Amino acid sequence: MTNIPGLGYQHWTAVVEGKGPNPPSPPCISVAGLGVLPAITKSLISVAAYTVTIEFTASGAMNGAVLGPSKQLFYRAQAELGNPNYTFITDLSGRRVGSIEWGKQTMIEIAGRIQKQSALKFVSFQSDDSRLRTMNVLGPDRYVWSFGEGGLLLYRYNANSRNYEAIAKMKHLQTNTVTLELNAIAVQAALLPVCAMAAWIFQAGSRVH
Repeated sequence: MTNIPGLGYQHWTAVVEGKGPNPPSPPCISVAGLGVLPAITKSLISVAAYTVTIEFTASGAMNGAVLGPSKQLFYRAQAELGNPNYTFITDLSGRRVGSIEWGKQTMIEIAGRIQKQSALKFVSFQSDDSRLRTMNVLGPDRYVWSFGEGGLLLYRYNANSRNYEAIAKMKHLQTNTVTLELNAIAVQAALLPVCAMAAWIFQAGSRVH
């Protein structure tokens, strides 16, 4: 499967550390048709309402778990037995909440939040700035991932104020470990499984095309 520049972990860390072809350059990053992101500062995200860890197995993004404080299990992702082309995401009760269909065009879905679509449509490139990924989620709000603060910041576009606000942060700690910090806005919008899906896709990198 062909690697997609900018979507995998190696490019992600290279850009964050200023080693990639498009190092971050705050304060002004423009989003096509929706204005400019605010300057990247530590004050953008208030004290996180939720901090979770995503641990991937040694086999990569096909299997893993979303863990809360004290290793409390929130979600689990497991490849289907006998069919590694499918990864199913389940909650604590074992209820299936999402799926990833690996293939020539990887497809993803989360019930009620992400309609079935290609992984590249879910976190699509901004044609004018490869530092940005728009995140396609059901509902009226618009979301954008951008590099900053040693990781990725998730911004929500507020249609009322016509401004962006940072509501979550994703940071790659080790080869197989990612942390997610979500503020109250992100928690209320039920973005934990959505952000976890984004982490799975970023981790997969070369497997999504």
